[in-house]
Amino acid sequence: MKISLMCPSRERLNKFLTFTCSVISTAKNTDNIELVLGIDKDDPNFNSYKRISNNLPFINFVPLNEHLFKEEGLSGVWNKMVEHSTGDIISMVGDDMIFKTDDWDEAIINIFESQKDPIWLVHCNDGMRGKGNKYENVAPMAVNSFIHRAYVETVGRYVQTEVPEIFQDTYLDRLFGSIDRKLYRHDILIKHLHFSEGGTTDKTTQILEETRKGIWDNENLFTEKLQPVMKRETELLKRKFNI
Repeated sequence: MKISLMCPSRERLNKFLTFTCSVISTAKNTDNIELVLGIDKDDPNFNSYKRISNNLPFINFVPLNEHLFKEEGLSGVWNKMVEHSTGDIISMVGDDMIFKTDDWDEAIINIFESQKDPIWLVHCNDGMRGKGNKYENVAPMAVNSFIHRAYVETVGRYVQTEVPEIFQDTYLDRLFGSIDRKLYRHDILIKHLHFSEGGTTDKTTQILEETRKGIWDNENLFTEKLQPVMKRETELLKRKFNI
């Protein structure tokens, strides 16, 4: 099995370099990994991202239409990147994450290889929620997640498109939770350097937060638009995999 790390980035070259170094320095073997790097064609640092990719064979460089985010939201970006990925295991990560645990790749692969069917979501310690972290009493959420390609092939897409600005990680977290197929590994640390903790003010973060304004805490929107979709997709998974 191989893991495809889906990492979109824009105008955050330094963050991407830190993220990539953390992947290289902690992985058991980069042959286990395909780092799918999605970069807008009009990114001022496009050529620098491409040069780095050319020198690191495990990076799959994916140029993105500069209008994709505006037209299809973050969901469109994630779904387009998955179309270009090749791994059996698909992971939602970001350039604001840092891998901290040695041999995490081998551990994730072993988890999926040991299951009777592939419909599982594995997520790891984000360094913010759960035991020993700042928000110790907040339940861990799958902000970093690993799922099998079989999920995408069954439902026909990677992330939901009904609310394309947000809820991608929340949707996967709740969907797999609803069928009792979430597996949390507190011992694998993938630290999320969230802007709310670090005070990040880069342009990309500002654009993302502007598109999410008024949506983030709108539980009614999630219930109205995404619960019916989740019900349909969980039924598909249950029937196909006898869950």
